[in-house]
Amino acid sequence: ALPKLEKAVDADPKNAAAATALSQVLAGLGKYERAAKCLGPAIEANPDDVGLLIARGRAFITMADVMARESGDPNMILAYVGDGDRWVKRALEKDPKNSEARYLKARVFQHQGGGDTPEALAAFEELVKDDPKCFDAHWELGQIAMRKARRDTKNKALWAAAEQHFRDALAADPASGQALMQATFARHWQSPTPDLIDEYAKCAD
Repeated sequence: ALPKLEKAVDADPKNAAAATALSQVLAGLGKYERAAKCLGPAIEANPDDVGLLIARGRAFITMADVMARESGDPNMILAYVGDGDRWVKRALEKDPKNSEARYLKARVFQHQGGGDTPEALAAFEELVKDDPKCFDAHWELGQIAMRKARRDTKNKALWAAAEQHFRDALAADPASGQALMQATFARHWQSPTPDLIDEYAKCAD
């Protein structure tokens, strides 16, 4: 698929559909900077194409996610987030209700705030209220609840909240094995066995 898409974009760099598809494939291969760069000519030719703007924003923010997981340079991470935010803002100016753009903006809040900030949480919660089928937002809310629960493992309400968010994500995408696994994990923690508590304590260490 990659060679065909590269050929299509080389033949017509302004083709929005081809550029978006190429960006998605490159991002899937972990080539995030190329995923963002290949969209340039298409965006210049189609400045009102929200999909192009979102694709570029997502590429930069995903690069920041990868660097954060690998304990990369904090300044570089924020630089990528800033680049992503610029394109997400442009997308939201043209389509304020776009779920993917709103999700990415909430991720920007997380990066810039240094974690699960109230601003990010509110943005995710507002998004799932407006778009109950937004898998990514439900997933992130589940992760936020899970992180809170792991800091207070005996708090069943936190585990129940995490389970519900992951079940909402599963409702949005019934094929998601990850959402099912996380929901099941959170469910087990609401009635933990001694063995499970010991196993979790070892993982936490």
